[in-house]
Amino acid sequence: MTPASSVWLSGLHGLPDEVGGSLLPRLWAQGKRRLLPAGDELELMGRLLGLAGPLPAAALLATAEGISCGDHWVWALEPVRIGGGAGRALLQAGEILSEGEHEALFAAAREYTQGSSWHLARGRERWYLLSPEPLPVHSQPLSQVLGRELQQGDLSGPQSGQWRRTLDELQMILAAHPVNRRRELQGLEPWNYFWPWGGGCLPAIPEEPAVRGIFSPRPELQAAAQYFGVEFAHQPQRGSATPWLWEYPWSWRFMETAAGFEQRSTELFRRGSGQPLNLYSGLLPSGGVERCSWRRSQGWAFWRRRRWPDGAARPGGWA
Repeated sequence: MTPASSVWLSGLHGLPDEVGGSLLPRLWAQGKRRLLPAGDELELMGRLLGLAGPLPAAALLATAEGISCGDHWVWALEPVRIGGGAGRALLQAGEILSEGEHEALFAAAREYTQGSSWHLARGRERWYLLSPEPLPVHSQPLSQVLGRELQQGDLSGPQSGQWRRTLDELQMILAAHPVNRRRELQGLEPWNYFWPWGGGCLPAIPEEPAVRGIFSPRPELQAAAQYFGVEFAHQPQRGSATPWLWEYPWSWRFMETAAGFEQRSTELFRRGSGQPLNLYSGLLPSGGVERCSWRRSQGWAFWRRRRWPDGAARPGGWA
């Protein structure tokens, strides 16, 4: 059986309807629908790339930056800040520091971690924590927390309390650093808060990757494409080797998303007529994702007759 290419509509969090334009609901109504388990976006990305578990985003990003991970379990420490208003604490991306400020703060952090079984490595935009053993702690992917209200319990697992204290101590040490003292005097946000995410070890590289192209704006998927040695761009083009994974990331709450998707995908789907294809929703409020699949025998009937999706998808598995 020919492997199917996949379109991941990561900004679609409900059943397509008329708000989804014309093409998307017709695709959804004609395909074979299944509801699949997925705890977060990294788990879904791992499944879409043929991995047995979540995408180890931190290890892949570190490797792409030239950091040697070996067999270490790697966590990304993403600089963030707390913003918002009206009593809401929203997690926002941290500022980019000058080279001198970044190096000075990293040196202080390295001094704090001396004697630990784990160590820190510095990347261009984030730091990495490398541990010789997997850490029994889980956090939400960065993409699922930025712009949202900070909640208690976003860090979970048997050692979540210990690691929250460690990160809090690191935060206080950096807050007292001369770099951050100067920033406060200049009216700038301190650079001392991190969101840990993407934990995992580098996967084995298969002889035949599950996809031959990854098309997405996400740095972690670009790092995955580089690691697996497959094509990377923002959108598949004529001649892109199949099967591929294409993420269409825009939110379907906006009317222009449907028009943009129809414009970008109609010709692509017509060229692929007869080829197997999977469409995946984003994470659903009820949990999991919905997949719609087509096979050659279906003849791409959605081009010929109009149908709209109804009812609920049947539960399925990732086999």
